[in-house]
Amino acid sequence: MSSPARIRAQAWIVIVCLFAGCGTTGAVSTGNSQAGLPQFGRGSASDDLAVAERMIRAGEYHSALPRLENALTKYPDSPDSEEARFFLGLAHARIHSYHDATRNLSAYLERNPEGARAAEARALMAELGKTYNEQFPSDESLDKEIASVRSAANIAERDPQLRLADLLWRRGNYVESAAIYERLAQGDPGIAGMEIFQRRMERRADGSFVPLTPEELERRDIKLHPLAITNTSDFRSGRELITRTNQYYVVSGYAVNRGSIPLRGAEVRITIFGFGDTVFDTNTVTLGTIKPGETRPFSARFSNFEDLNAIDHYECVPVFQQ
Repeated sequence: MSSPARIRAQAWIVIVCLFAGCGTTGAVSTGNSQAGLPQFGRGSASDDLAVAERMIRAGEYHSALPRLENALTKYPDSPDSEEARFFLGLAHARIHSYHDATRNLSAYLERNPEGARAAEARALMAELGKTYNEQFPSDESLDKEIASVRSAANIAERDPQLRLADLLWRRGNYVESAAIYERLAQGDPGIAGMEIFQRRMERRADGSFVPLTPEELERRDIKLHPLAITNTSDFRSGRELITRTNQYYVVSGYAVNRGSIPLRGAEVRITIFGFGDTVFDTNTVTLGTIKPGETRPFSARFSNFEDLNAIDHYECVPVFQQ
């Protein structure tokens, strides 16, 4: 039987069975679709969990996240989904996403106070708290340290001055901090070679220094990358009625001109990838000229793939004429 004839025959089988209440077998699939959700695991949460654990052991934390999220979404009442919640917290911790890590670990402990991963979860929570407080101390804590250093008897020496400059910078007092750094560098050229100094101060050709404050770094980034991509999202279609195959994959988002001049010939090049960064397809969305401060939406539909479930991630690259 030819392919068109076979499809027509299958269609009649589906229609007859719908009215007759019979089951279907053979080439026609009756699996449920999960429109808009990643279609990773097909059997149970343990399928996604096993793959995610291998990714985490290999250090592929970002790749493990969608697998774990999928296990929680599709199988919320499964024991394996509870373990997935722990690994989700672990993966977020390893990529320094402290808020999401703490949220998932806390949820795991609340549901499983005596669970198999409870001891690991508590130890990881304690580690996260210590690391977070060290990297992001409160304003009150910084103010106390600054006052202590200022009142020290050896405040005029180099090391206390470097400590004071560091604390002031972390507190957001960039002007005073930069003044201390510059004065120290002028008196001791070796200070300009320190890593922390080079992250915060830049020497001009005339020998003066520019503080690399967040505002200065943002200004430079906008100059280099005036066209930015924000609020991206993806969507996976449902299944076609007869063949039960997935129809298409859509990526959308917004492009914004952060600069001070119009950007001509603006485009967004969207690429979809499988596991291992295998390129499936690329689409280009033309936006034209974008004025300063203007935001343009974009969307691209993909259908050039064998299996929608094999799509792992996408990338959006802004392009414009210089």
